[in-house]
Amino acid sequence: GNSKPSGFEKILCAVKVDSHTPKILAHAVSLAVAFEAKLEVVYTAEEETLPPSCPGVSDELRARCTMEESVMRGDRAENIVNKARENEVDLIVMGAKRKTRGWGELFSTTTERVMRGLGTSLLVIPKLENGE
Repeated sequence: GNSKPSGFEKILCAVKVDSHTPKILAHAVSLAVAFEAKLEVVYTAEEETLPPSCPGVSDELRARCTMEESVMRGDRAENIVNKARENEVDLIVMGAKRKTRGWGELFSTTTERVMRGLGTSLLVIPKLENGE
């Protein structure tokens, strides 16, 4: 019988370069392994010079699951939404600065725009403003 858990076949992990990236990638890879899903890692940057591949993705992580990487410049939320639609992903894993000023603003604008733009499941790995 097929013991593969149903649910996620394609997972998109959106990262940018910061200290929080390895944590986000680790969650995404673990999920991809558990669900035998294909993982699409999208590195989004607003700067002019882009690296050839996603920073922070080690060969060890690449070896653990089927992974495709892309590097995109420009509007972060727009890129994530477009990539998710294009690849028909089932789950998006991304980090977000959690705003601690009250319940009105839980997530960053990027996260909110991704949530509004798609009906896809979203796993947000919060990063508190103090760096946790």
